[in-house]
Amino acid sequence: MSGFHERIINDQALKNLTVNFFAEFLSDQVFYRNIGVEQTLPDIHENIRHKYDKTTEFIRYFPDGFLCWNQNNDHPSYLIELKTATTGLCKDDSSLMEQMKKTVPDLKKEEVVNIELGSFLNLEMIKDNDINVVIWLFVTYHLQSNWLAIIPNQSLILHRHMRGTMINTRGSGTSIANIFTRIDNNNIFFLWDWISKEFGLENDKVKDYFLNCQEIF
Repeated sequence: MSGFHERIINDQALKNLTVNFFAEFLSDQVFYRNIGVEQTLPDIHENIRHKYDKTTEFIRYFPDGFLCWNQNNDHPSYLIELKTATTGLCKDDSSLMEQMKKTVPDLKKEEVVNIELGSFLNLEMIKDNDINVVIWLFVTYHLQSNWLAIIPNQSLILHRHMRGTMINTRGSGTSIANIFTRIDNNNIFFLWDWISKEFGLENDKVKDYFLNCQEIF
């Protein structure tokens, strides 16, 4: 199976897992719907993959899910982007790592996740317009946790690989950002810590749910 098709399967598994999570933990309190382009515009998804104007990229990279509280008007809604990462950087002593260590001297390659640059910048733009947006990330190789919540911020971008210069990362031919993902409880969280705080759920139960589910990836 190619890396691209494996990512598609993992991404769909994460979408299903997220739907099931809200159905199990908050079924009577929130609405959660998949609203990404794959769900809303499946017939033209292939046509917009290689278009790079701002309007098309905004739609292409629109977050995967929308969460709205059912009757509690005091709780804010959220846009949730769902991502999986199974391949990262190959070497701790690469020239790319040396370059990124100028920003984070004690950086480990397991703390770097590759995310499409257009997607990350789109999410940050949404956040900068006072819209609640978060990335739920499953990453197989992280030192601290396989499950992270990320609030998009340009300060997390350690390096950018533009189209046509993809020599240090593996994956699609689109522009890629190397994202710093060390947990700091400011922009990067354990996923269950973020969920427990935002939705008032018991931390251990949320943690157990995600840990028990990660074998599907």
